[in-house]
Amino acid sequence: MKPPSIRTALRRLTPALVLGFLLLGFLLRGGRLAGADGLVPADRLYDWGTWAGHRDATMGRGPLPRVSTLYTNLGSLDRTGATDVSAALQQALRLCPSNQAVFLPAGTYRLDRQLVFDRDGVVLRGAGPGLTRLLFSGTNDQSVFYISKEAHEYDFASSKAADLAADIPNGGTNLLLATDPGWAVGDFISIDQQTNGLLNPFGSSGECGFCMARPHRAIAQLCQVTGMRDGTHITVLPPIVSGFQRTNSPQALKAVGMVQEVGFEDFTITNATGVATAAYTFWFLGTANCWMTNVEAQVSYRRHMYSNNALWLQVQGCRFRLGNGPDWGAPAYGPDRAYSLYLGFGTTCAWIH
Repeated sequence: MKPPSIRTALRRLTPALVLGFLLLGFLLRGGRLAGADGLVPADRLYDWGTWAGHRDATMGRGPLPRVSTLYTNLGSLDRTGATDVSAALQQALRLCPSNQAVFLPAGTYRLDRQLVFDRDGVVLRGAGPGLTRLLFSGTNDQSVFYISKEAHEYDFASSKAADLAADIPNGGTNLLLATDPGWAVGDFISIDQQTNGLLNPFGSSGECGFCMARPHRAIAQLCQVTGMRDGTHITVLPPIVSGFQRTNSPQALKAVGMVQEVGFEDFTITNATGVATAAYTFWFLGTANCWMTNVEAQVSYRRHMYSNNALWLQVQGCRFRLGNGPDWGAPAYGPDRAYSLYLGFGTTCAWIH
């Protein structure tokens, strides 16, 4: 094969050289793109890193908890993938005490139905990605793993709304309520307000319904009550990331039925086998301080990880892969398909690392 001429080689290099000089200029300017100042208004910026991710008992962020107590080692289950083990695994998860783990040793485990995580402090742990391998072949479930309590409501329909009696600035932690909603320290609350000009939840087919829990209130944040001076003076964490203004009729509601401290560690999950139809691999709905670490998820029919009303969710050291591959079924790629991570309405202070 004849080598390219010098002119041809330079022509091929030119785009890379231009990109290199642009990157060098970007770095010499202190990492600030020309013209980018003011892209996001200063009053809407906040240091997410300070509060993102799993919280410890002091509300600090340290390493993810390593639950040391094993409730059970399920080594007696079929590890060849020949028979369905979902019923036995679900029973172990339902009986597992808080702050303990259900362990699946190396092997292949077939799941024919969804696994529900509705109890606090339960961890599902394997021997490592590629070693502990779960094969999902359910045909009637929307997700492989469903992390939610039955009591949780996406739209907070049974919660009494409390009007905010004063604005909350960025970084604020104190709420003044117009009435006493009867909350207690430790409760989780959702603060929302009417959609304003900074956010447009409308598309060509109308208003985006799943973008919000309540109609026309697409701006929201989850918090936990950490202090009360009386029924109307409330202290919350994390701090307010984007301020709420009385001109937009802000309200707060109790988030009932939040499941806490559920963890997924050290395994591979494949949503495939040609017959599986789960849209989501992991669905976190109404959760606090949950995590995934060292997990590999293969084949996304719609979203590998989907979250709604999730506070302090942490995804660390995970791998999400495979779309139109050898173990892909129908439907193929299309609108709203094959997301790795989808942080839906109400998800607050997630840390994806």
